[in-house]
Amino acid sequence: MVLVIVDAFNAGHTSAYGYGRPTTPNLEKLARRGMLFTNWVSNSSWTRPSFTTLITGLPKKDHKVELSSQNLSNKVVTMAEIFRDAGYSTAGFVGNPLVRKVWQFDQGFRVYEDTKDHKAFPRAKILVDKAIGWLHRATRRDRPFFLMVFLTDPHTPYRPVPRHRNYLEKIGKEENIEYPLKEYKKPLPGAEHDAIVAAYDGEVAYADEQIGRLIAELETLGRFDDTTIVVTADHGEIFGEHNCYLHGYHMWEPVLRVPFIISSPSLRATGQVNDRPHTHMDLLPTLANLAGIDVPDNKPGLSILDAAATAKNSSDRPLFSQYNSYGIERQAARIGRWKLIHHHKVDKRKLQKLGDLSRKIPRANPRDLPSIAVDGERWELYDLVTDPSELNDLYRTGAQKPVVKDLKEIITRFRMDGAEPTQPPKLSEETLEALQAAGYIR
Repeated sequence: MVLVIVDAFNAGHTSAYGYGRPTTPNLEKLARRGMLFTNWVSNSSWTRPSFTTLITGLPKKDHKVELSSQNLSNKVVTMAEIFRDAGYSTAGFVGNPLVRKVWQFDQGFRVYEDTKDHKAFPRAKILVDKAIGWLHRATRRDRPFFLMVFLTDPHTPYRPVPRHRNYLEKIGKEENIEYPLKEYKKPLPGAEHDAIVAAYDGEVAYADEQIGRLIAELETLGRFDDTTIVVTADHGEIFGEHNCYLHGYHMWEPVLRVPFIISSPSLRATGQVNDRPHTHMDLLPTLANLAGIDVPDNKPGLSILDAAATAKNSSDRPLFSQYNSYGIERQAARIGRWKLIHHHKVDKRKLQKLGDLSRKIPRANPRDLPSIAVDGERWELYDLVTDPSELNDLYRTGAQKPVVKDLKEIITRFRMDGAEPTQPPKLSEETLEALQAAGYIR
């Protein structure tokens, strides 16, 4: 088993999903050997809770990891623990500083190297080199292996390596904004926007190049044909839609809908495209199912192979995503073509309190963030079939009242119980440094 997670990976910027620039030839090749999913949705809009769902198969209301809980509970069974207990060698090489072993994200991994072993957001080559070295050692043992690699190149700063600055060069730009703001009051000038996108595309192309190296090494070792390979993302990234960039608390499609490509000897599929709805909760039961390993009863996800779940896994299966931290709480629920977003009233006191936790962090000013400056709660309803860019908010028209009722019930059911504490939690210096390294606070 090889699981590759790519940070801040927008499916719409991959040629595997039809993007105009040839950014991901290796993912295209992998998809031709296996299956590509077009409707795979992250359960959160940023790394910490979404990664936790990926490795535990649990929604946030069960694993409770965002900022209100520093550690992943050792009572929660992780994917790596399931494979370790089934006799697999396990290893993880992680580039994002928010999911280090100091917070117990290493549960079940015999080897887990994070940003204490290499700097935050290292180039993909560093992590792939480590993974290849471990593969050489693992394949000499007479036992199966589970390898996870968490690449972070598409994440800010948008700073492609020289050989992948070609998209910038083609539009006649030498520089780009490496750290856009999360929101702008009006659209960025076209040249600035285009340069941001060109730099990001170069980062995507580099990540794909390094994924290709990892796959090629499996072939060299003679292990490709008996290895399941998954490439997905913790979350996506937004580029100018709603005048927003990056990710964090946004609940629109570019942030939540992610790539998911799988190639496996247990799948009799070559070049298939699957448009059924799935979430990150489905990854753990899928990989366990492919390996013939029993899944703990408390894992609510649905394996892509589970024939008994076919009826449930239809186009009207409910999907849910959420964000809740420092006074900003948002959820997105969808059934089929319909998607409802709930923006709760912003607790501006909590938002400003973030700046009081460390002298390094400026106090947040809601007036600089248009979607946060809105007073009171609001709802948005979109028809993702006729309006995939989420430009036409139907909620104000009172349309689709029965669907809206169902979607609100989903939000009530899956929303994290208790939300954030009344006072924002006191964050450790390690957490503050990780948040700053990831660009969430500056």
